[in-house]
Amino acid sequence: MKYIAGIVTLALIVILPAGSWYYLQSGYDFRLELLKQLEPKGILDHSKVSEEVALELSKQLDRSTVLLYNGALVNSQRIADIEDQFKNAMTFKTISISDSNQVSSISDMKLSQNQSSQLLTQHKAVLIDTSGQIRQWYSLDTDSQYEDVVEHLAVVLPRVPNKDIIAK
Repeated sequence: MKYIAGIVTLALIVILPAGSWYYLQSGYDFRLELLKQLEPKGILDHSKVSEEVALELSKQLDRSTVLLYNGALVNSQRIADIEDQFKNAMTFKTISISDSNQVSSISDMKLSQNQSSQLLTQHKAVLIDTSGQIRQWYSLDTDSQYEDVVEHLAVVLPRVPNKDIIAK
């Protein structure tokens, strides 16, 4: 009986806190790795596209986290699943570019640092945050890349602010 009490005490004092620390540290490292992948890649430069496309796109992107994708090239059911999963998010929306004129005008856009973005020609989807920064490109060829989109959205989407408790 004395040995059992010693083992239980040791588990409560050493093993449980070490296991908790390991679990929390692995989650923290996972989030840091995602944040490295999601570093801002630049802001879209609308100067190369027509004014109506630029105006419509800037209206759609205003204070929203947007998954911009080529509707002709991606699995629409998987995109619908992503939309359903994040339907209660405050700022999330998806924009499908499926018309060939839209795709060519969007793919003419460049990043503000004069780097070619090749938005929807080489990559089938782009994640844009609430400040208009491009966070990641996706080719969406495999199921794991759709899972990456879900993980990245969970990190990029702004959280709903908690309500303050007001004492009466």
